[in-house]
Amino acid sequence: MLWNFLGALARRLGWAPSADVVHGSEDQLEQHCARSRSRSRSREKQERADEDTTPKDGRTTPRPLAEGRPKAAAEDEEAPKPSFQGSPAAAPGAPAPTAPAAPAAAAPPMSDALDVPLVVSGGQNQTIREIVRGTYFRSGSNHGKPVYKKKREVIEDDDDDLDVLIYFWDERDGDENCGWWFSPSIGGDMVWAYHPSRKALTPPPAAWNVPHDMPIDVTFSVTPAADTRA
Repeated sequence: MLWNFLGALARRLGWAPSADVVHGSEDQLEQHCARSRSRSRSREKQERADEDTTPKDGRTTPRPLAEGRPKAAAEDEEAPKPSFQGSPAAAPGAPAPTAPAAPAAAAPPMSDALDVPLVVSGGQNQTIREIVRGTYFRSGSNHGKPVYKKKREVIEDDDDDLDVLIYFWDERDGDENCGWWFSPSIGGDMVWAYHPSRKALTPPPAAWNVPHDMPIDVTFSVTPAADTRA
């Protein structure tokens, strides 16, 4: 009876005893059955572990990668995009870049301004008006400021060859002599008009005393002429 029971149990567990076991003692048969039961329990545990990792839809859940194992570059990282030279793209909402402002036009050099011809006109005193009116060009300097000389006019039956100059005189001879003068010579005793400005770099355009020891003649003017060098 015991032999039949053990043989049925061995067949149920899938273990076919060898001939020497079948014909051996009952103790040997019992040892083989114990080992078979142990292997059977190990297989059942493995099957239950495999069932835990298999979802209900039949697809196998991939096992997590071991810590520290690098993933494939194709799965985790995008291929680096090529870089292009040039200006970077503006961020969304950022104001559009503006072109740099053109540099302001430089003021003409002072030497050019001093070389511009001057036109003298007006004057209530007829005698002085006829002498000084005309166009003046730069002709040297005096006391740190330019001297202008009147262009002579060709007039028939006129033997007058008098020069007319506009020049500056500083305060070396007193404040009353400092300023701009109309005269036939620099520092001469004969003068026709006077302006007391000390700061002007060129002859002032208005507020001249004509004659030099009389009140200001508002009709007398000294203005830059059009640039004839163009």
